[in-house]
Amino acid sequence: MTRVIITRAEPGQSQTASHVKALGLTPISAPMLHLEPCDVPMPPLEDYGALLLTSANSVRFFSGRTLGTVRDLNLTAYCVGPATLEAARKAGLSDCQHADGNAEDLAALVTAHRTPLQGKLLHIANAAAAGDLAETLRKSGFQVDFLPLYAARPETTPHPEVTACLAAAAPAIVLIHSAKAAEAFAALYTLPPENRHGLVAVSEKAARPLAQAGFAKTTIATRPNETALMACLSSAQTRL
Repeated sequence: MTRVIITRAEPGQSQTASHVKALGLTPISAPMLHLEPCDVPMPPLEDYGALLLTSANSVRFFSGRTLGTVRDLNLTAYCVGPATLEAARKAGLSDCQHADGNAEDLAALVTAHRTPLQGKLLHIANAAAAGDLAETLRKSGFQVDFLPLYAARPETTPHPEVTACLAAAAPAIVLIHSAKAAEAFAALYTLPPENRHGLVAVSEKAARPLAQAGFAKTTIATRPNETALMACLSSAQTRL
């Protein structure tokens, strides 16, 4: 069976591994990032009209900090995609909407459904995510505060199983969920010349740090979510 190197961090790593197994492929766990909480104060949530959630991990770290009171908040949660939406609902946020895409789609969703007069927005994400989303919304008149509740630290030690897999003649697939994971992978591993390995990425942005890595085939999911990524993986493994 084709081996799939999963670079996603936990807790999503295990979920993706089960999806890979369901496709009849062999998952290799190799998270390129480790998530750590940031020691930042929580602002008064009553000061905000809505939350911007750009990953399921944003929800997990937020619900952990709010100590179960998230169910009592009268806040709309704008989620970047279906996985984030599911996490938000499980956390107890009842008024949730999702963009099924990326940060640009999320900004479009917000501007289509609310006005700046409905209150400030709180963007909860990892420490490296401040930037484009808030800037886009500010140009439309919204007030946006950024709350970095966690940071993604890159793996610094090569995984022996991954090194052996990449050195082997049999084709394997590297699965990429984010540009940060791709950067960490590029820093740790070098593909042999004339390899037959494939790269499957959730988006072109995520694949960009590995553009010059020398993969025999690169395939990009049609939408930046797990469902589309698994469909892309299923298709890509038949062409190796």
